[in-house]
Amino acid sequence: MYILIKFQTAKHSASLDYRILKSAFNKAIEWQYITVNPLAKIKKPKPNKPLPATINNEELNQILSITAKQDLKDIFVILYNTGMRINELLNLYWQDVDLNNRLIKISNKVNFTTKNKKERLIPINNTVYNILINRQSGKIRQATEYIFNKKGFKLSSDYVSKEFKKRIRTLGLNERIHLHSVRHSFCSNLVNLNISLYTIKELAGHNNIATTQIYAHLDNSVLRDAVNLLD
Repeated sequence: MYILIKFQTAKHSASLDYRILKSAFNKAIEWQYITVNPLAKIKKPKPNKPLPATINNEELNQILSITAKQDLKDIFVILYNTGMRINELLNLYWQDVDLNNRLIKISNKVNFTTKNKKERLIPINNTVYNILINRQSGKIRQATEYIFNKKGFKLSSDYVSKEFKKRIRTLGLNERIHLHSVRHSFCSNLVNLNISLYTIKELAGHNNIATTQIYAHLDNSVLRDAVNLLD
């Protein structure tokens, strides 16, 4: 009863209390103080998760307008157009990019493992293609050279994340927006373009379709357009 009452006013706190109490009762069973965990048949209260924070084209352009470093600009735009995780992008070698066939291969390496340990291919659109062509020009690139590097060493994801967050705060955008929100934006944009969730799952490299389904919300303009078709 205590957990249920608390859940009405403090959902996250109630969920934490449930986990603590259940763990304590399990320890009591281990010490033979009790024989049954009284919470064993009671489901843990789950607070509603807010939809992932995203950015739109206008907000991306605002971020780019106050970003001087070309590396950061390129990273933000590539993430927005590919849905890659930041560590996937920063661990890309030039040999992972096939500009002729316009494909990026996310692969496991000695010093990097993908989140689900699987490899995948991401098509390159015109925006990303032009960025990579510009970055490749001017000098001979080694196959195992990081696409984004400083004196041969790959950039730090922590550095990129902090630089992105600085711009979010400078612009006064939603505080919930962080670098991973750019990946959320990619998936959300595809959903709003009526792209199949299974296609988005493969592009994003999700292990389970349930993960992709969190993006299965449409913005108000798409909902309005759908209803207007009934006129």
